[in-house]
Amino acid sequence: MINRNWYWDLIRTDSLLWLFSLFLGLAVSYCILAFRHFIHFLEMLWLSPNGLEGFILSEWNILFFITPIIGGICLGVFLHFYVPQKRGSGVADVIEARVFDLDKLTLRQALHGFIISGWSLGMGASAGREGPAVHIGACLGAVITKKLSFNVYERRILMACGVAAAVSASFNVPFAGILFAHEIVLRHYSAKAMAPNVIASVVAALVVRHYLGDDFAFHIPDVQVSHLWEMPAFALLGVLCALLAVLFQLCSVKSENLYNAMNPPILIRPVISGICLGIVGLFIPQILGLGYHTLNNTISGYYSAEILLLFVLVKIAMTAITLAGRFGGGVFTPSLVMGGMLGAAFGQILVMVFPYADISVNAYTLVGMGATAAAVLGAPISTAMIILELTGGHRIAIAILLTVSIAVILHYRIAHTSFFYMQLKGRGVDIEDGVHREIVKSITLQNVINTIESSTNCKKENDKLACALLNDGLYLDEKETLEQAIVYFSLHNTEYIVVTRQKDDIEIIGILNKLDLLQFYIHALEEHNEEHN
Repeated sequence: MINRNWYWDLIRTDSLLWLFSLFLGLAVSYCILAFRHFIHFLEMLWLSPNGLEGFILSEWNILFFITPIIGGICLGVFLHFYVPQKRGSGVADVIEARVFDLDKLTLRQALHGFIISGWSLGMGASAGREGPAVHIGACLGAVITKKLSFNVYERRILMACGVAAAVSASFNVPFAGILFAHEIVLRHYSAKAMAPNVIASVVAALVVRHYLGDDFAFHIPDVQVSHLWEMPAFALLGVLCALLAVLFQLCSVKSENLYNAMNPPILIRPVISGICLGIVGLFIPQILGLGYHTLNNTISGYYSAEILLLFVLVKIAMTAITLAGRFGGGVFTPSLVMGGMLGAAFGQILVMVFPYADISVNAYTLVGMGATAAAVLGAPISTAMIILELTGGHRIAIAILLTVSIAVILHYRIAHTSFFYMQLKGRGVDIEDGVHREIVKSITLQNVINTIESSTNCKKENDKLACALLNDGLYLDEKETLEQAIVYFSLHNTEYIVVTRQKDDIEIIGILNKLDLLQFYIHALEEHNEEHN
């Protein structure tokens, strides 16, 4: 049946979301432009305009050694005196805030991330700019909507708009920005969220292209898959990329554990990583910084297969050390660089084995980039689209999709999680098991009591029952989660518990009925289902 009042529904429910998504696209794009220029300005203080090539035996070597150390010293001071959490922020923080509390994303955090990551990447840290950019965009989206009349689900949509705009502005990939926001941050696709994300992402791309042009980040010659027999080779490359992603995650965990075991002061922690980067940079400066110059030279055939495989191993180690040392940055760009170099080495080996076959090495470079990044991020659709938009290499889309699928599936079977959820688990946060798990882990008993306080089972004046429950030890603190309450009811076989607040003495804030708790849970699931429509 046709809704005759569709235009009023459109104005009341959608126009405000679209308007603010437009504003977010503009605001985020200019922030990311400033972020990119900040990194570029710092790089030009110690790099030649031609990048890292040609200086292995030149006077510039000393800068490759000194710059990361200076970066680590200054970063340690900034983290010690100005950053309470003693680290930068990234995609994992955005995912956690989406589940638990959007108010965790603040302008102060965004400013800290801008400084920490911009300084780190500009001073040679082996990391990427996508993680900080996503966090900056998410912070703007969450803060701008905080005091407005948006419900929590609309705030999540607008936060995702900030993410989409950030990815779009950072890499000039509007379509991939939309998919990234849905696949990584929202973790679902919905009609209500699609239009605002499209608006924010497209606006951000238009602003960036106005100032920087519409060139792709990487310039790849025209490539195509010449023979169907190459598909097994691409499948094998997918297996290798999955193993590379697993190795990268393993090195990241081991590096983090090593630093935690050493437990250096935050003033010293980045300096240790800076010294490691500086020593390696003396001999292999190609691993420093974002790595775009190195990857473009890989595409141009500048390195042999042996050198590329050496670069891959060193890049893994230095990126893991960079992140463990509290330098700021993301993992998408390093994944692209590592995967591209592995793919190029694989393609060169194929050419040596089949010298008379018409094999495009750059096709394997491109596919290796996508497969490795997809496995690390756990986002096959958006990553494949990012690669296609970054490179303009749509003629090998089938090979990319095949290799990405194999890499993601095999990586998940081995590692069981993506890089971002691995980071969250390292902080004691496990939210990867689905919507129902997110709800029971994120909602506290204080939220439940405040929501159902009109129920007769949840009034303070029922003192006799409350005292009896307290005497029987049937109580939980208001900070406990819905999950803990459900388990508690099951273990103690009771219909009621007291919800308390711990200060100097125990304060009763309500009595909770098991039936009320379960009804609250069902209602939360229904609301989540509405968000997904």
